[in-house]
Amino acid sequence: MSPHGMITTIMLAHLTIPSLLAACLLASCATPGTSQGLIDIDGDGLGEKVTVLERPQDQQTVLLHLQKIEARQEMLDIVKQGHLSLERLRSAGRVSSTQLMTSEAKVAKATIRVIDTKLALARTGLLPADELMMLDTDGDGLPDMQHTPLSANKLLEQKLALSLKLFEQSKLVHADAELRHEAGRRSILDVHEAERLMYAAKLDWLKARMERDTNSKM
Repeated sequence: MSPHGMITTIMLAHLTIPSLLAACLLASCATPGTSQGLIDIDGDGLGEKVTVLERPQDQQTVLLHLQKIEARQEMLDIVKQGHLSLERLRSAGRVSSTQLMTSEAKVAKATIRVIDTKLALARTGLLPADELMMLDTDGDGLPDMQHTPLSANKLLEQKLALSLKLFEQSKLVHADAELRHEAGRRSILDVHEAERLMYAAKLDWLKARMERDTNSKM
């Protein structure tokens, strides 16, 4: 599983069975169904404090969420590649500013979908807020994958910033449609559609604000 964004997954190929068996579980964590332990992650002979999930079904749930995040990230990477291609064409004068803005919006929307998928994992309550997590990916009872926890607050701040960016872009698109309509280059239907998309983007921004504010009170 490749590392992306806020969630970093690292396959620990060099963890040995003795080092894993020597891990000392210390106590149950505040997060239900988890325990803390010491595992020598970097091979320096010193145990790093990590958290492990106790129930196999919880491990499976987290792994499925991680696969969804990875798939969303791959989709985002494809959109980004397309946007980079348009930027190169734009420098050669073969792409309009409107096309480039539309492409930027697609990147922002794809990024928000990644964030929402990460938020879904954070909201399962299976992850500790500020501790390393170790997962058993092959079902042998020994943790072999490490990833950092997700911060719902940080994810929601990112989502809010992107939602505001999309709203601001939609206002520019609407204004451009009105100008082109006055010049006889766009139909009134085009103006109405741009206006509809502008208000849809405003609603998404407001929802993101409410989502952030609600989470901050929890």
